[in-house]
Amino acid sequence: MLKKEFFIRNRKNLQQKLEGGALIIVTAQSLLQRSADTTYPFRQDSNFFYLTGIEMPDCIVVLCEGEEFLILPKRSEVETIFGGSVNRDEIAKISGITTIYSYSEGWDRYKKLQLGRKKIYTLNQAPPKVSAIDSFFTNPARRLLLQKLRRLNKSSELTDIRPILSQLRQIKQAEEVKAIQEAINITAEGFKATRALLDSSTSENEIEAQFDSLFKTKCARHGYQPIVAAAERACVLHYVRNDQPVKATDLCLLDVGAEVTNYSADISRTYGKDLSSRQLEVVATVKQVQDEAIAVLQPGITWKDFAKQVELLMGNALVELHLITDITTEAVHTYFPHAISHSLGLDVHDVCDYKVIQENMVITVEPGIYIPEEQIGVRIEDNILITKNGAKNLSAEIPYR
Repeated sequence: MLKKEFFIRNRKNLQQKLEGGALIIVTAQSLLQRSADTTYPFRQDSNFFYLTGIEMPDCIVVLCEGEEFLILPKRSEVETIFGGSVNRDEIAKISGITTIYSYSEGWDRYKKLQLGRKKIYTLNQAPPKVSAIDSFFTNPARRLLLQKLRRLNKSSELTDIRPILSQLRQIKQAEEVKAIQEAINITAEGFKATRALLDSSTSENEIEAQFDSLFKTKCARHGYQPIVAAAERACVLHYVRNDQPVKATDLCLLDVGAEVTNYSADISRTYGKDLSSRQLEVVATVKQVQDEAIAVLQPGITWKDFAKQVELLMGNALVELHLITDITTEAVHTYFPHAISHSLGLDVHDVCDYKVIQENMVITVEPGIYIPEEQIGVRIEDNILITKNGAKNLSAEIPYR
Protein backbone atom coordinates (compact mmCIF):
# COMPACT_ATOMS: atom_id res chain seq x y z
CA MET A 1 0.00 0.00 0.00
CA LEU A 2 1.19 3.49 -0.83
CA LYS A 3 1.75 5.65 2.25
CA LYS A 4 0.19 9.05 2.88
CA GLU A 5 3.56 10.74 2.35
CA PHE A 6 3.36 9.80 -1.33
CA PHE A 7 0.03 11.57 -1.79
CA ILE A 8 1.09 14.57 0.31
CA ARG A 9 4.17 14.92 -1.92
CA ASN A 10 2.05 14.74 -5.08
CA ARG A 11 -0.28 17.50 -3.89
CA LYS A 12 2.68 19.68 -2.94
CA ASN A 13 4.35 19.11 -6.31
CA LEU A 14 1.15 20.07 -8.13
CA GLN A 15 0.71 23.26 -6.11
CA GLN A 16 4.33 24.27 -6.71
CA LYS A 17 3.68 24.14 -10.46
CA LEU A 18 0.88 26.71 -10.14
CA GLU A 19 0.80 30.35 -9.13
CA GLY A 20 0.83 31.02 -5.39
CA GLY A 21 -2.49 30.56 -3.65
CA ALA A 22 -4.07 28.69 -6.57
CA LEU A 23 -7.44 27.09 -5.86
CA ILE A 24 -7.61 23.49 -7.11
CA ILE A 25 -10.67 21.27 -7.07
CA VAL A 26 -10.73 17.68 -8.37
CA THR A 27 -13.47 15.08 -8.25
CA ALA A 28 -13.37 11.32 -7.82
CA GLN A 29 -15.04 8.99 -10.29
CA SER A 30 -18.75 8.16 -10.02
CA LEU A 31 -20.32 4.72 -9.90
CA LEU A 32 -21.81 3.58 -13.20
CA GLN A 33 -24.94 1.50 -13.66
CA ARG A 34 -24.49 -2.07 -14.88
CA SER A 35 -28.17 -3.00 -14.89
CA ALA A 36 -31.24 -2.12 -12.80
CA ASP A 37 -29.87 -1.39 -9.32
CA THR A 38 -26.40 -2.95 -9.82
CA THR A 39 -23.17 -1.11 -10.70
CA TYR A 40 -19.98 -1.94 -12.52
CA PRO A 41 -16.98 -2.57 -10.23
CA PHE A 42 -15.64 0.80 -9.10
CA ARG A 43 -12.26 2.01 -10.29
CA GLN A 44 -11.05 5.39 -9.07
CA ASP A 45 -10.12 8.28 -11.36
CA SER A 46 -6.34 8.08 -11.74
CA ASN A 47 -5.66 11.77 -11.13
CA PHE A 48 -7.83 11.85 -8.02
CA PHE A 49 -6.10 8.72 -6.72
CA TYR A 50 -2.66 10.22 -7.46
CA LEU A 51 -3.52 13.20 -5.26
CA THR A 52 -5.38 11.43 -2.42
CA GLY A 53 -5.18 7.61 -2.50
CA ILE A 54 -8.89 7.50 -1.67
CA GLU A 55 -11.12 4.91 -3.33
CA MET A 56 -14.49 6.51 -2.50
CA PRO A 57 -16.82 7.48 -5.39
CA ASP A 58 -17.92 11.12 -5.77
CA CYS A 59 -15.51 12.49 -3.17
CA ILE A 60 -13.93 15.88 -3.94
CA VAL A 61 -10.54 17.29 -2.94
CA VAL A 62 -9.93 21.04 -2.62
CA LEU A 63 -6.41 22.47 -2.39
CA CYS A 64 -5.46 26.04 -1.63
CA GLU A 65 -2.39 27.68 -0.12
CA GLY A 66 -2.18 26.56 3.52
CA GLU A 67 -5.45 24.64 3.30
CA GLU A 68 -6.69 21.33 1.95
CA PHE A 69 -9.88 19.43 2.58
CA LEU A 70 -12.16 16.72 1.29
CA ILE A 71 -15.87 17.07 0.55
CA LEU A 72 -17.75 13.84 1.15
CA PRO A 73 -20.64 12.91 -1.19
CA LYS A 74 -24.23 13.13 -0.08
CA ARG A 75 -25.19 9.86 1.55
CA SER A 76 -28.68 8.71 2.46
CA GLU A 77 -29.56 6.46 5.37
CA VAL A 78 -30.32 3.65 2.92
CA GLU A 79 -26.90 4.03 1.25
CA THR A 80 -25.23 3.88 4.66
CA ILE A 81 -27.14 0.73 5.59
CA PHE A 82 -26.19 -1.05 2.36
CA GLY A 83 -22.72 0.41 1.82
CA GLY A 84 -21.51 1.09 5.35
CA SER A 85 -20.58 4.36 7.05
CA VAL A 86 -17.66 6.58 6.07
CA ASN A 87 -14.57 6.10 8.22
CA ARG A 88 -13.03 9.58 8.37
CA ASP A 89 -10.05 8.43 10.40
CA GLU A 90 -9.18 5.86 7.75
CA ILE A 91 -9.53 8.44 4.98
CA ALA A 92 -7.20 10.82 6.82
CA LYS A 93 -4.69 8.02 7.43
CA ILE A 94 -4.60 7.12 3.73
CA SER A 95 -4.52 10.62 2.25
CA GLY A 96 -2.86 12.76 4.90
CA ILE A 97 -5.83 15.15 4.64
CA THR A 98 -7.23 15.74 8.10
CA THR A 99 -10.01 18.22 7.29
CA ILE A 100 -12.98 16.26 6.00
CA TYR A 101 -16.30 18.03 5.50
CA SER A 102 -19.77 16.79 4.87
CA TYR A 103 -21.25 17.72 1.49
CA SER A 104 -22.93 20.94 2.60
CA GLU A 105 -20.10 22.02 4.92
CA GLY A 106 -17.49 21.44 2.23
CA TRP A 107 -19.30 23.38 -0.45
CA ASP A 108 -19.93 26.26 1.95
CA ARG A 109 -16.18 26.47 2.54
CA TYR A 110 -15.40 26.22 -1.18
CA LYS A 111 -17.82 29.09 -1.97
CA LYS A 112 -15.84 31.37 0.34
CA LEU A 113 -12.48 30.35 -1.15
CA GLN A 114 -13.61 30.99 -4.75
CA LEU A 115 -14.69 34.59 -4.16
CA GLY A 116 -12.81 37.10 -6.31
CA ARG A 117 -10.67 34.53 -8.11
CA LYS A 118 -9.90 34.93 -11.79
CA LYS A 119 -8.89 31.27 -12.17
CA ILE A 120 -9.97 28.00 -10.63
CA TYR A 121 -7.91 24.91 -11.46
CA THR A 122 -9.60 21.60 -12.17
CA LEU A 123 -9.73 18.77 -14.73
CA ASN A 124 -11.36 19.54 -18.05
CA GLN A 125 -14.34 17.50 -19.08
CA ALA A 126 -13.58 14.27 -20.87
CA PRO A 127 -15.30 13.83 -24.24
CA PRO A 128 -18.65 12.08 -23.77
CA LYS A 129 -17.60 9.24 -26.03
CA VAL A 130 -14.18 7.84 -26.94
CA SER A 131 -14.01 6.14 -30.32
CA ALA A 132 -10.38 6.26 -31.48
CA ILE A 133 -10.01 2.51 -31.01
CA ASP A 134 -13.02 1.03 -29.23
CA SER A 135 -16.20 3.06 -28.82
CA PHE A 136 -17.17 3.65 -25.19
CA PHE A 137 -18.69 6.31 -22.95
CA THR A 138 -16.69 8.25 -20.37
CA ASN A 139 -17.51 8.71 -16.70
CA PRO A 140 -19.68 11.84 -16.15
CA ALA A 141 -18.07 12.93 -12.84
CA ARG A 142 -15.92 15.73 -14.29
CA ARG A 143 -18.75 17.11 -16.40
CA LEU A 144 -21.06 17.31 -13.40
CA LEU A 145 -18.40 19.05 -11.29
CA LEU A 146 -17.72 21.62 -14.03
CA GLN A 147 -21.42 22.35 -14.34
CA LYS A 148 -21.62 23.03 -10.61
CA LEU A 149 -18.50 25.22 -10.62
CA ARG A 150 -19.92 27.34 -13.46
CA ARG A 151 -23.19 27.77 -11.62
CA LEU A 152 -21.36 28.93 -8.50
CA ASN A 153 -19.07 31.38 -10.29
CA LYS A 154 -19.67 32.48 -13.86
CA SER A 155 -16.77 34.97 -13.94
CA SER A 156 -13.87 32.68 -13.02
CA GLU A 157 -11.88 30.87 -15.71
CA LEU A 158 -11.76 27.10 -15.22
CA THR A 159 -8.18 26.13 -16.04
CA ASP A 160 -7.21 22.55 -16.89
CA ILE A 161 -4.47 20.99 -14.74
CA ARG A 162 -4.18 17.81 -16.81
CA PRO A 163 -1.01 18.96 -18.64
CA ILE A 164 0.74 19.58 -15.29
CA LEU A 165 -0.45 16.29 -13.82
CA SER A 166 0.74 14.55 -16.98
CA GLN A 167 4.23 16.02 -16.52
CA LEU A 168 4.29 14.80 -12.93
CA ARG A 169 2.82 11.36 -13.54
CA GLN A 170 4.97 10.45 -16.55
CA ILE A 171 8.08 10.40 -14.32
CA LYS A 172 7.68 7.54 -11.87
CA GLN A 173 8.67 7.81 -8.22
CA ALA A 174 10.24 4.89 -6.36
CA GLU A 175 6.91 3.92 -4.78
CA GLU A 176 5.27 3.77 -8.19
CA VAL A 177 8.00 1.60 -9.71
CA LYS A 178 7.62 -0.76 -6.75
CA ALA A 179 3.85 -1.01 -7.30
CA ILE A 180 4.32 -1.66 -11.03
CA GLN A 181 6.93 -4.30 -10.26
CA GLU A 182 4.55 -6.04 -7.86
CA ALA A 183 1.88 -6.06 -10.57
CA ILE A 184 4.42 -7.50 -13.01
CA ASN A 185 5.46 -10.22 -10.56
CA ILE A 186 1.86 -11.35 -10.09
CA THR A 187 1.31 -11.30 -13.83
CA ALA A 188 4.47 -13.38 -14.27
CA GLU A 189 3.02 -16.11 -12.06
CA GLY A 190 -0.01 -16.22 -14.33
CA PHE A 191 2.06 -16.58 -17.47
CA LYS A 192 4.15 -19.37 -15.99
CA ALA A 193 1.03 -21.28 -14.92
CA THR A 194 -0.52 -20.77 -18.36
CA ARG A 195 2.40 -22.39 -20.15
CA ALA A 196 1.56 -25.63 -18.35
CA LEU A 197 -2.04 -25.45 -19.64
CA LEU A 198 -0.79 -25.15 -23.20
CA ASP A 199 0.99 -28.51 -22.92
CA SER A 200 -2.38 -30.00 -23.82
CA SER A 201 -5.41 -28.78 -25.76
CA THR A 202 -7.31 -26.17 -23.82
CA SER A 203 -9.52 -23.13 -24.44
CA GLU A 204 -9.10 -19.39 -24.37
CA ASN A 205 -11.58 -19.01 -21.50
CA GLU A 206 -9.77 -21.64 -19.43
CA ILE A 207 -6.54 -19.70 -19.84
CA GLU A 208 -8.26 -16.46 -18.87
CA ALA A 209 -9.72 -18.18 -15.80
CA GLN A 210 -6.19 -19.15 -14.73
CA PHE A 211 -5.28 -15.47 -14.54
CA ASP A 212 -8.62 -14.56 -12.91
CA SER A 213 -8.08 -17.01 -10.06
CA LEU A 214 -4.46 -16.08 -9.46
CA PHE A 215 -5.09 -12.33 -9.48
CA LYS A 216 -7.97 -12.71 -7.05
CA THR A 217 -5.91 -14.75 -4.59
CA LYS A 218 -3.15 -12.10 -4.77
CA CYS A 219 -5.60 -9.24 -4.04
CA ALA A 220 -5.03 -7.88 -7.54
CA ARG A 221 -7.35 -7.32 -10.47
CA HIS A 222 -7.00 -7.01 -14.22
CA GLY A 223 -5.60 -3.66 -15.34
CA TYR A 224 -7.56 -4.08 -18.59
CA GLN A 225 -9.69 -6.68 -20.30
CA PRO A 226 -7.31 -9.58 -21.03
CA ILE A 227 -6.66 -10.80 -24.55
CA VAL A 228 -6.38 -14.57 -25.08
CA ALA A 229 -6.32 -15.13 -28.82
CA ALA A 230 -5.33 -18.34 -30.61
CA ALA A 231 -4.59 -18.85 -34.30
CA GLU A 232 -6.07 -16.22 -36.67
CA ARG A 233 -7.83 -14.45 -33.77
CA ALA A 234 -4.43 -13.16 -32.63
CA CYS A 235 -4.46 -10.87 -35.68
CA VAL A 236 -7.40 -8.94 -34.18
CA LEU A 237 -5.50 -6.53 -31.92
CA HIS A 238 -8.27 -6.08 -29.34
CA TYR A 239 -9.86 -9.51 -29.50
CA VAL A 240 -11.45 -10.08 -26.07
CA ARG A 241 -14.11 -12.77 -26.60
CA ASN A 242 -11.67 -15.37 -25.25
CA ASP A 243 -14.10 -18.24 -25.79
CA GLN A 244 -12.63 -20.46 -28.52
CA PRO A 245 -10.66 -23.74 -28.39
CA VAL A 246 -6.87 -23.69 -28.40
CA LYS A 247 -5.16 -26.53 -30.24
CA ALA A 248 -1.63 -27.72 -29.49
CA THR A 249 -0.60 -26.56 -32.96
CA ASP A 250 -1.93 -23.03 -32.41
CA LEU A 251 0.05 -19.99 -31.46
CA CYS A 252 -1.83 -18.33 -28.60
CA LEU A 253 -1.31 -14.63 -27.95
CA LEU A 254 -1.78 -13.55 -24.33
CA ASP A 255 -1.95 -9.85 -23.41
CA VAL A 256 -2.60 -9.59 -19.68
CA GLY A 257 -1.66 -7.29 -16.81
CA ALA A 258 -2.44 -7.37 -13.11
CA GLU A 259 -3.30 -4.12 -11.36
CA VAL A 260 -1.98 -3.48 -7.85
CA THR A 261 -2.82 -0.30 -5.92
CA ASN A 262 -4.23 0.97 -9.26
CA TYR A 263 -0.83 0.54 -10.99
CA SER A 264 -0.84 -1.89 -13.87
CA ALA A 265 1.44 -4.31 -15.64
CA ASP A 266 1.01 -4.81 -19.39
CA ILE A 267 2.62 -8.01 -20.67
CA SER A 268 2.24 -9.95 -23.92
CA ARG A 269 3.56 -13.37 -24.78
CA THR A 270 2.77 -15.78 -27.63
CA TYR A 271 2.95 -19.43 -26.64
CA GLY A 272 2.25 -22.79 -28.24
CA LYS A 273 3.29 -26.44 -27.96
CA ASP A 274 3.49 -28.29 -31.29
CA LEU A 275 4.59 -25.40 -33.45
CA SER A 276 5.78 -25.39 -37.04
CA SER A 277 9.16 -24.06 -38.09
CA ARG A 278 7.39 -21.03 -39.61
CA GLN A 279 5.58 -20.24 -36.34
CA LEU A 280 8.83 -20.54 -34.41
CA GLU A 281 10.60 -18.35 -36.96
CA VAL A 282 8.06 -15.54 -36.51
CA VAL A 283 8.24 -15.75 -32.71
CA ALA A 284 12.04 -15.62 -32.79
CA THR A 285 11.95 -12.68 -35.19
CA VAL A 286 9.62 -10.64 -32.96
CA LYS A 287 11.87 -11.37 -29.98
CA GLN A 288 14.92 -10.25 -31.95
CA VAL A 289 13.24 -6.97 -32.92
CA GLN A 290 12.26 -6.40 -29.30
CA ASP A 291 15.82 -6.99 -28.05
CA GLU A 292 17.16 -4.56 -30.62
CA ALA A 293 14.49 -1.98 -29.77
CA ILE A 294 15.22 -2.13 -26.04
CA ALA A 295 18.93 -1.64 -26.77
CA VAL A 296 18.07 1.65 -28.51
CA LEU A 297 16.38 3.12 -25.44
CA GLN A 298 18.15 5.76 -23.40
CA PRO A 299 17.20 9.06 -21.77
CA GLY A 300 17.02 11.85 -24.30
CA ILE A 301 15.81 9.92 -27.35
CA THR A 302 12.53 11.27 -28.67
CA TRP A 303 9.50 9.02 -28.91
CA LYS A 304 9.34 9.85 -32.62
CA ASP A 305 12.95 8.84 -33.27
CA PHE A 306 12.50 5.65 -31.27
CA ALA A 307 9.49 4.71 -33.40
CA LYS A 308 11.41 5.46 -36.61
CA GLN A 309 14.34 3.28 -35.58
CA VAL A 310 12.02 0.40 -34.67
CA GLU A 311 10.20 0.77 -37.99
CA LEU A 312 13.53 0.18 -39.77
CA LEU A 313 14.34 -2.81 -37.54
CA MET A 314 10.91 -4.29 -38.18
CA GLY A 315 11.19 -3.59 -41.90
CA ASN A 316 14.42 -5.57 -42.12
CA ALA A 317 12.81 -8.39 -40.15
CA LEU A 318 9.78 -8.51 -42.46
CA VAL A 319 12.07 -8.67 -45.48
CA GLU A 320 13.88 -11.65 -43.91
CA LEU A 321 10.50 -13.33 -43.39
CA HIS A 322 9.70 -12.75 -47.11
CA LEU A 323 6.61 -10.72 -46.20
CA ILE A 324 7.71 -7.45 -47.85
CA THR A 325 10.33 -6.47 -50.40
CA ASP A 326 10.63 -2.71 -49.85
CA ILE A 327 10.88 -1.07 -46.43
CA THR A 328 8.20 1.61 -46.46
CA THR A 329 5.96 2.80 -43.65
CA GLU A 330 2.92 1.43 -45.47
CA ALA A 331 4.53 -1.96 -46.03
CA VAL A 332 5.72 -2.28 -42.42
CA HIS A 333 2.30 -1.27 -41.05
CA THR A 334 0.66 -4.02 -43.07
CA TYR A 335 2.19 -6.56 -40.69
CA PHE A 336 2.98 -4.32 -37.67
CA PRO A 337 -0.06 -2.01 -37.40
CA HIS A 338 0.34 -0.61 -33.89
CA ALA A 339 2.75 1.58 -31.92
CA ILE A 340 5.93 0.11 -30.48
CA SER A 341 5.50 1.66 -27.04
CA HIS A 342 3.39 3.65 -24.60
CA SER A 343 3.71 5.02 -21.09
CA LEU A 344 2.64 2.74 -18.23
CA GLY A 345 1.46 3.55 -14.72
CA LEU A 346 -1.90 4.35 -13.10
CA ASP A 347 -3.42 3.96 -16.54
CA VAL A 348 -2.35 1.12 -18.80
CA HIS A 349 -1.85 3.74 -21.50
CA ASP A 350 -0.61 6.26 -18.98
CA VAL A 351 -0.51 10.01 -19.39
CA CYS A 352 2.57 11.34 -21.16
CA ASP A 353 3.52 14.22 -23.44
CA TYR A 354 5.26 11.76 -25.80
CA LYS A 355 8.06 14.15 -26.63
CA VAL A 356 11.31 12.90 -25.05
CA ILE A 357 11.90 9.61 -23.24
CA GLN A 358 13.24 10.48 -19.79
CA GLU A 359 14.89 8.75 -16.86
CA ASN A 360 12.40 7.07 -14.50
CA MET A 361 9.71 6.67 -17.11
CA VAL A 362 8.14 3.22 -17.29
CA ILE A 363 7.14 2.26 -20.81
CA THR A 364 6.21 -0.80 -22.83
CA VAL A 365 8.15 -2.23 -25.76
CA GLU A 366 5.80 -4.39 -27.82
CA PRO A 367 6.74 -5.37 -31.37
CA GLY A 368 4.32 -7.66 -33.15
CA ILE A 369 3.94 -9.41 -36.49
CA TYR A 370 0.45 -10.34 -37.70
CA ILE A 371 -0.03 -12.55 -40.76
CA PRO A 372 -3.77 -13.33 -41.12
CA GLU A 373 -3.26 -15.43 -44.27
CA GLU A 374 -1.01 -17.78 -42.26
CA GLN A 375 -3.15 -17.64 -39.07
CA ILE A 376 -0.14 -16.27 -37.21
CA GLY A 377 -0.23 -13.36 -34.77
CA VAL A 378 2.73 -12.77 -32.47
CA ARG A 379 3.33 -10.01 -29.94
CA ILE A 380 6.00 -9.87 -27.23
CA GLU A 381 5.58 -7.02 -24.77
CA ASP A 382 7.66 -6.11 -21.74
CA ASN A 383 7.65 -3.28 -19.24
CA ILE A 384 10.78 -1.17 -19.24
CA LEU A 385 12.17 1.27 -16.66
CA ILE A 386 14.29 3.99 -18.24
CA THR A 387 17.48 4.48 -16.22
CA LYS A 388 20.37 6.90 -16.59
CA ASN A 389 22.32 4.07 -18.24
CA GLY A 390 19.62 2.89 -20.62
CA ALA A 391 16.76 0.45 -20.03
CA LYS A 392 15.89 -2.12 -17.38
CA ASN A 393 13.42 -4.84 -18.33
CA LEU A 394 11.15 -5.24 -15.30
CA SER A 395 9.43 -8.32 -16.78
CA ALA A 396 12.44 -10.14 -18.23
CA GLU A 397 11.87 -13.23 -16.05
CA ILE A 398 8.72 -14.19 -17.98
CA PRO A 399 9.71 -16.74 -20.65
CA TYR A 400 9.05 -15.49 -24.18
CA ARG A 401 8.16 -18.94 -25.53
